[in-house]
Parts: sequence; C-alpha cells; structure tokens
Amino acid sequence: MADISPENLLAALEAIAVAPPTDIDTDLRVKLYEASKKASLALEQPTETVIRLLLSHPVERTLVKIALDLELFSKIAKADTAPHSLASLVESTGADSLLLKRIMSSLAAFGAVKQVSSESYTLAPSYLSLAKPDFGRAVLNCSEFLDATYQALPGLLRSNNYQNPTDPKNTAVQRAFDRPDTDLIGILMQNPKAGQGFGMLMSSWGEGHAMLQHLYPVTEKLVDTFEENISPVMFVDVGGGYGQRAMALKKDFPQIPGKIIVQDLPSSIDRAPPAEGLEFQVHDFFTEQPIKEAKSYYIRQCLHNWPDDECVKVLRHLGDAMKPEYSVLLIHEQIMPEKGAGQWVSIQDVNMMALCGVAERSEQTWRDLIEKAGLMVTKVYLSRDGVSESVIEAAKVLSR
Repeated sequence: MADISPENLLAALEAIAVAPPTDIDTDLRVKLYEASKKASLALEQPTETVIRLLLSHPVERTLVKIALDLELFSKIAKADTAPHSLASLVESTGADSLLLKRIMSSLAAFGAVKQVSSESYTLAPSYLSLAKPDFGRAVLNCSEFLDATYQALPGLLRSNNYQNPTDPKNTAVQRAFDRPDTDLIGILMQNPKAGQGFGMLMSSWGEGHAMLQHLYPVTEKLVDTFEENISPVMFVDVGGGYGQRAMALKKDFPQIPGKIIVQDLPSSIDRAPPAEGLEFQVHDFFTEQPIKEAKSYYIRQCLHNWPDDECVKVLRHLGDAMKPEYSVLLIHEQIMPEKGAGQWVSIQDVNMMALCGVAERSEQTWRDLIEKAGLMVTKVYLSRDGVSESVIEAAKVLSR
C-alpha cells in the first residue's frame, strides 16, 4: 500500500467495475481476478464472513436458479433493443411484476444484470453463457446434483472417522444418492439430466484458462520435429470430448502438419460437431491405444478423475504406443502447490474428493505416478496465471 493510497485504489477498482478492460492479456486478467478475491477476503470482517457463508452464496445461487427457471438471462440477451424493460419481462414470463422487480434488483446487486433505470436491465457480459437455454438447463441440473453431493460430504467424513476417501465407489456422491458400490459415471447414467449437464459443462469448463499452446512451445517441440514417415499423426487428443482443445490448436496453428485425432467414448464422439482438420475416433483409454507412434499424445483433465492404479493403466497404454526419442506425452492437469493453493484448484480438489474419492496431485505426486507407469517426466510447464492447468511433458523410457 506504500505506492497507492486506499482512496486511489478504490477509484481504480470502481473504474474497472464500470468499464472493465477488454484488451487485457489472459494471464493478467486471471491474476487481477484472483488478486481481487484475495483482497476482498483480506478486508472482510468476521460478521461479513458469516454473512457470505450463510447468506450471500446461497441467496445468489437461489436467485440464479429462479432466473434460469424463468429464462430471464436468455430473454434479456435476445432483446431487440437494449435495455430490456421490466414490463416486457413480465409479459414474456407471466411472473408478478412486483416479484420480478425484486428478483431483478437482487440479480443486479450480485452483478448478473446491470440496472440501467429502476425498471430496465441489460445482461452482464459474464452471464452470456447462462443466456444459452441448453447451458442454463445444464447448470440447473448439475447444481442440484452437486448440492446433494456436497451436503453429504461432512456426514461421510464423520462416519469414516475423517479418513481420506480413496475409494471411487464409496464417497459423498454414493451417500447422497444411495448408490453404494456405484462410481460417479454409473450414478450419472442413472441421472441422465445431470449426466448430460456434466457433459456440457465439462466441454466449456476451461474457457478463459490457458490452452496447451499458451504454455507449451508447439512449433519448437511438435511442428519442427514432426516426421510423417514415422507416423502421419501429429496430435492425439485422448479423452478429448467434443474436440474443443484440438480445434483451438488447429485454429492457432492452421498449417500444423499431420493428422489431429480426437478420441473419446461414444457418448461424446456421437455428439461432436464436424470440425475441419479433425478426425474423431471412439476409444476407451483403459484399453490399448490404437494410434501408434504419433508425434504427441495429449490428455487433459481426465487422469485427475481416477485413483493412481487406474491412471497407471491409462499411462501404460499410452507409453506402449509411443516411439522412444520421438513421441511425447502431454498431460494437461492441475498441479496442487504445496503452499498457497488458489481457490480454483482447491475447489477442484474437494470436487474430486466428493465425486470420485481422489485428489488433485502435487508435482511430485505426478512425477511418481508417471514414473510408476514406466515413463519419465522431461519438463513441467507451470501455468503462468496460477489458476489454469499446467502441462507435464513425458517421454517413453528406452528400456520399456
């Protein structure tokens, strides 16, 4: 605080709130976002902490659920003229005028909408994804599923005398839905709305976070060392969902040589939209990898869902397919710091505990796991913003 007075800092924050910068570097934006949250917590008084935990977060989530039920975000976003009036929202929803005015006022207080006048509103840019009806429904369905799971976690830990959960079939989600000996995927299959919602959310979960090419020297490590006579395949996106990351790579490197192949289970591949320059292949990563000696195998946010023994199976299949001194394995995952973990990686760690009975891994834990599979870590590219996933580069051990 030596270089800036609280008054000047306040003025700067208020200016950002009114007109947030649009051309800011991604890493800097994330750092500002994280720093603002830390500053807010540092300024918080004990009573404000209780209000945040007991009232603010639950009320905000409740308001968003009501807004999604009424499709308020999509209606405001589709307005032919901005801002959208209260009267038009009353007409399109059939809700009581006074009730809707109260809801809109509260949504404005939480930053979901901007109140232009006492009865006119525009949608906050950060809520644009929730204006998509399908995405909004996915959030609603997942919210109900996750709420029940989180509420079951304290009871689970009490019942097992606070032992660290390690069984994917015996953690909070089984307790929440009374499905003993059934893993998360099995429970989601029995809850199709939640399952579809998870699929949609997972496809966009990392938006705003660093892509592979933001951390990893693609040109130097992949493009310049690609040899088509070894394999025509440049990039295999293992467990790649709808191919969003592969599409982003192709967009940033339109002249990248070789094939780009996206692999996943039928539930994802069958829904994947056609994408120029990409090939899609049904594959279960617990089975033998069918693409041999590709230049790179990329797996993002998949291994953290599984305990070590299962991860070793996946990694060994990939190692068996790799060509020594040519192929690289790129693991794009959260790395849990030994000290000073941010909120996002901590949230993910609790998610993994409650849903899968596993944990986010530290760098050393990743190294041990990869070596157990007969591979070796050649370099770690840590995220620059402290929030996004890092990239672990691994190679096949010659003696395998």
